[in-house]
Amino acid sequence: MEFGNQLPEWVEIAEPAGDYSLTAGIIVDMGEASAIELALEFTKKGVKLFIVLDDLKARHYAISEGLNVVGTMGLVLMAKQQGVISQIKPFFELIKQTNFRLNDDLEKFLLKKAGEV
Repeated sequence: MEFGNQLPEWVEIAEPAGDYSLTAGIIVDMGEASAIELALEFTKKGVKLFIVLDDLKARHYAISEGLNVVGTMGLVLMAKQQGVISQIKPFFELIKQTNFRLNDDLEKFLLKKAGEV
């Protein structure tokens, strides 16, 4: 999905009802703080979810709040494991063409876990 294109009907945009400003700036940035607060609100309603976070501070904070955290690369691996995609390596190559940093050791570990090495 390219930035600026219309989102599919099944995508719902929501803002957290709670105040996340105390978390923002102190622990994580505003975007991460709002995502964590929204995930916490859904969790309190009994919704089981993963929150996708790559920033280490944000991941640690979300985990300390009891959230299930997965990173972008972990999400790609999950997609392969569930048969949504057939290989992860092409996605890793596309992601590396952006400003996303992918540690070589993590990439090797995930490729091995996916059976692609």
